[in-house]
Amino acid sequence: MVSTRIIDTPFMGSRVVAARSPLVVAAAVGVGTYLLVRATLELLVLESIASPLWWPITAAVVAVMVRCPRRWWWGVIVGSSLGVVMAAYGEVGLVLSLTYMTANAVEALVASFILADLRNYHDGRLHVLRNAARFSIAAVGAVGAGAIIISISATVFPADSLTYGLLGGYAVNHLLGYLTVAPLLLPEKLVRGWALWSGVEFVAVVLAVGAMSLWSLMQVDSDGRAFVMLAPVMWSAVRFDAARATAVSALTCALAAYATAHGRGPFAVSADLLQRQLVTEIFILGVTASTMGLVLVMRHRAQLATAAQDSARTLRVAIRDALIGMYSIRLDAGRVGEIRDVNTALCTLLGFRPDQLIGRHCGILGACGDPEQERILQSHLDRFVDRTMTTLREESTFRTVDGGQRWVELNLSVVDSVGVARFVLVHVHDLTERENAKRSLERMALRDPLTGLANRTLLFQRIGEVMEAAHADCRMVGLLYLDLDGFKQVNDTHGHDAGDAVLVAIARRMTGAVRQDSTVARLGGDEFAIVCPNDDTADDKLTELTVIADRIRKLLREPIHVHVASEAGRKSGTEVTVDVSIGIGTARGNDTADDLIRAADQAMYAVKQGRRSRRL
Repeated sequence: MVSTRIIDTPFMGSRVVAARSPLVVAAAVGVGTYLLVRATLELLVLESIASPLWWPITAAVVAVMVRCPRRWWWGVIVGSSLGVVMAAYGEVGLVLSLTYMTANAVEALVASFILADLRNYHDGRLHVLRNAARFSIAAVGAVGAGAIIISISATVFPADSLTYGLLGGYAVNHLLGYLTVAPLLLPEKLVRGWALWSGVEFVAVVLAVGAMSLWSLMQVDSDGRAFVMLAPVMWSAVRFDAARATAVSALTCALAAYATAHGRGPFAVSADLLQRQLVTEIFILGVTASTMGLVLVMRHRAQLATAAQDSARTLRVAIRDALIGMYSIRLDAGRVGEIRDVNTALCTLLGFRPDQLIGRHCGILGACGDPEQERILQSHLDRFVDRTMTTLREESTFRTVDGGQRWVELNLSVVDSVGVARFVLVHVHDLTERENAKRSLERMALRDPLTGLANRTLLFQRIGEVMEAAHADCRMVGLLYLDLDGFKQVNDTHGHDAGDAVLVAIARRMTGAVRQDSTVARLGGDEFAIVCPNDDTADDKLTELTVIADRIRKLLREPIHVHVASEAGRKSGTEVTVDVSIGIGTARGNDTADDLIRAADQAMYAVKQGRRSRRL
């Protein structure tokens, strides 16, 4: 048997690349440092090497270290140190080149350690305003550490080129270097792509910087035209990413330093070395501060725009995917009340398609065709527009696409934009099941479960309402008290199912025999009552009630067809008849409900007694 062992070569390759990455970074940083130091020594130094005009190399190294993994730091330090020594050794000698190398290395490590916060490592870039304070502390602390190295070297190795007077220029120029590269520490990408027109615009700005420097900086004894150089700097800070904005700013500063170092431009007017250096540093400070300030402003605006877009996108997704119905209503002038957006849940609830609602007035959902509802809706919209109301919670009914009705709870909130009402966001909670359950409970509490008639509780409630109205109108109230005769025999002969069918039929007949404003109730068993409101005099009321009683008695005497189960389990139809005893009671508005019920009950008892007497 031959076995094969598969080696994961891509993984091994990635490990090799990872292991070599610090070496690659060290080489790149070393070459870059060498070139920058050589350019500084050749082009940007004034008459004495002891007075360097601009020295941004260390700050650039710190920017690289903060943006790369910590395991690469040793490569960055080694590369930058070798670059400094190789570039400066031939110009300034071994002692000064080693002094610069040590000071720069210590400075870079101190700044990177402070920015990286090794106790709780996280991205040390300038995310929020409080990071600017840490950046300032890092810059001052790092430059201070480098100055200490130079002071020690000047004490141990005193020389004409290595004096304590070097410290002032070293500190100022290195701090300006940190300010120059500060945009590189922002969290966004250094370069946001190389689109064609963006690249053309960047090249044009660089050419403009060169042209303006020839006009304002490269002339001998030129006037104060140098500050026109701020125009392309500001343009790049507004238009470009951090890397290209930093490049334009650094180029402008380098050209100013070059002009001053070669006795040209407005900064070379003074013969005093320190004054020339000071004026140039002030210009560099203005350029770098302008760049950093505008970059931060544009970044803040971009963050606000992104946050606004994210909020709008989040709102759209939340509305679209919400489990409850949601829609929004416009408050724009001329379009107040127009439906702006709807979600799937609302369309599912009501059966509409989005295109049937969007662009239509919100009254289509509930107030359409109802003048009172339309008036209330318009009042709400007017209050939302003039901001006298910003939130509202109410219960209402919405119509469905097929003409049905849904009970809903609405939560309305105004969404503002800089103090101007933009639209109203509406949450729709479906209450139909709750309302149906509520009505079912009410029916169970106030209705007879068999016949659907009012029960004793609802009867007494209705009598109280009618008596109160009668008292206000000085009218009479009538009550019919009914008791079925012979109903027990139906139960005994045909069974309780047949008896229940008889009760249902009787309830239906009594309801059809009275007016709609009357209340028919089942008090229990075979006892019923009917409240008859509204009439003028007692005689008229008695006449009306007598007519109603005769009508009911006649209807109930008609045979009732019921199905009866035989002993074999088969059902057959049969007809049963029942009679009814009806007592009539009346009361005025100043009487009580008990007075009315007592009068009707006594009248019904008298009717029964009279029937028994006749049978005897």
